[in-house]
Amino acid sequence: MKTQYLQKIDEVVENTSKRIASLTELDSVERLNFLRFKSALNFIHPDINVTTDVYKTYLLNRELSNLEVDYLHLLEKNGFSEMLGNPDFSRERTIYCSYHMGSYLSIGYYLIKNNINFTIVIGADDFDNKKEMFMNSYYNILGEVEGSTSKMDIINGQNKNSIISMIKKVKSGESLLFYIDGSKGLKEFSHEDDNLVEITLLKSKLFSRKGISFLSHYLKIPIVPVISYRANHDEIKVKFLDAIEPFGERQEYCSVATQTIWDNFSEIFLKYPLQWESIYFMHQFKAPVPLLRPKYLKASEIYTFNANRYDFYINENNKVIFDNTRGKSIRLSNGYIDFLYKIHANEISLEGNEVKEIIKNEESINALIDNEFLVSNTK
Repeated sequence: MKTQYLQKIDEVVENTSKRIASLTELDSVERLNFLRFKSALNFIHPDINVTTDVYKTYLLNRELSNLEVDYLHLLEKNGFSEMLGNPDFSRERTIYCSYHMGSYLSIGYYLIKNNINFTIVIGADDFDNKKEMFMNSYYNILGEVEGSTSKMDIINGQNKNSIISMIKKVKSGESLLFYIDGSKGLKEFSHEDDNLVEITLLKSKLFSRKGISFLSHYLKIPIVPVISYRANHDEIKVKFLDAIEPFGERQEYCSVATQTIWDNFSEIFLKYPLQWESIYFMHQFKAPVPLLRPKYLKASEIYTFNANRYDFYINENNKVIFDNTRGKSIRLSNGYIDFLYKIHANEISLEGNEVKEIIKNEESINALIDNEFLVSNTK
């Protein structure tokens, strides 16, 4: 297995390099994904200069996670995986809280090896496929780890009655495994949602779901954060951190415990930021910023295209403009997109009066200025 696995890693490295070869081309299949990644990373960790090589490293780690699915039961045995920390596996009921970081599927291996009965809570549109993948891995691990008594189940966290199922599992003596940074539920995401709590990740303000800490307090069981990372492509670490014990009033505990979960994560994230798979969409959880006063065109000022905030890609032969600040594509008519792209590609500067001559509609001009498609470079 050892030689075969190392060969597979080499194949993943080669295929990833091919995948990003055309990123600078507007019609690259991968370009929109790159722009979304760049937007998210700039929000969470602006100190990193997002280049194609940075994106390649991110993609490589995602592909390594896909590769590991078929090898989870053999990784530790062949020296590719190691458990760190000193968790109390004698406790019957615990909430294990992890992140889509490093070899995050390897966490289940160590729970099974240590005879933990647990249920994984996932939210996925392809839940049946995901459940089959997890269960196949579970049976492979059972076949490799001699004497394990572990039992594993999967719950779809998107189901209306999932919370009841989780409570029943814990009361029957099982533990739960969550991934706090899951993407599902974004369509229903609202800053006014009572199930969210504001947290700080590095210097960014985000909202995080507090269901994990709520269950911990309600059921009076600890949260054990678990984080995985790759010291090298073939050197996986799975680190069990100190337990967070429920205390005091529920609302305060939910706030403190959720922040602690993310503080623990940030220490590893700073060392291996490109191994966090979920960074791709986490900027969608950003806390709202105060509204700024609207901006208007000034006739005597010089305007250029705002290349720091906006970029372009091609979809179905049409140019589309992408907002790096909001992390999403923007709907504009083809005429305005062509106008902005021409200014950008040819590095054109326009005086405010010239903008008025080209675009006759005052409301459209104000929208271009207020949304910072055009910015003043007048000193």
